[in-house]
Amino acid sequence: MHLDQLRYLLTLQMTGSITQTANHFFISHQAISKSLKALENELSVTLFERSNKGAKLTPAGERVCQFAHSVLHEHEILNRDLASYHTCPQQKLEGTLTLYTIPRYITPPFLAFIQKLQSIHTRLDLTLHTVTAEKIFHEVVFAPTMLGLTNLITNGNDIPSELTELLAQRELVCRILDQRLLYACVYHKSPLSAKKILTIEDRQQFSCVSFTYTSYLSPETIHKYNTAHVKFTMDSFEQQKTLLKKQKSCFGLYTLKEYDYFFQKDFTLIPLADQNQPLMLFIAIYSRCHEALIDEFLQHYCKTNI
Repeated sequence: MHLDQLRYLLTLQMTGSITQTANHFFISHQAISKSLKALENELSVTLFERSNKGAKLTPAGERVCQFAHSVLHEHEILNRDLASYHTCPQQKLEGTLTLYTIPRYITPPFLAFIQKLQSIHTRLDLTLHTVTAEKIFHEVVFAPTMLGLTNLITNGNDIPSELTELLAQRELVCRILDQRLLYACVYHKSPLSAKKILTIEDRQQFSCVSFTYTSYLSPETIHKYNTAHVKFTMDSFEQQKTLLKKQKSCFGLYTLKEYDYFFQKDFTLIPLADQNQPLMLFIAIYSRCHEALIDEFLQHYCKTNI
């Protein structure tokens, strides 16, 4: 049982709607349903029932809500009581910060991190924009309190020289926040689902659905870092899921966490056959003359292991 599950259930009690509950926490309808289903399985009860009018809590659900109120209230008191015992008091983030993120960053854990950050650091004025990587690299004019979050596909932990040169020209710096292996993801009824491994030849023969590419890469560099034959480009996990179901000879490239968040049911994950398996680098872009708030925010971000 997790505190977030209790918060979801209490909000569902107020809204009577899975959709409104998801919107309240800035996460997907599926993420809320999955989390509450896990809570039901753990407690071996039905917490709510769906109908055309929405979602209504069962008597068991109402009882768990009573418990949730008590637990969350005690948790708040505990945090307040322990504040004076902190060996290293947490520094409160303060100031104005603007984030420009690509849609691929917008996962349930990332949005939960943003919400929690703002609830704890009440003097942090944070604004979030979703844009393409193209805009981050070429169009956004970075002030000292602006941060771009994007990613790259590489076959190592290096950043392409084209990007390094572009950032240097714009007086920007790049920081690698995380790196994760990529896997092929296919619909379970796809002929590709029978494959134990997806070779380079397979990736060139079959179509790939991808997030938006950026123009700073030359065609030679794109081929070096991504040998897939990209035929479909869309900046939405849900749209890509729909396309993978319809185009059964198509595949996507995702990390294990992305697969867990958005796919799993009805989809199969296949390792890629490469001497150097493709990596997804999650990176931050910001002004060389940035304020300390940027470093403080990134420190909190890296600690969460989103």
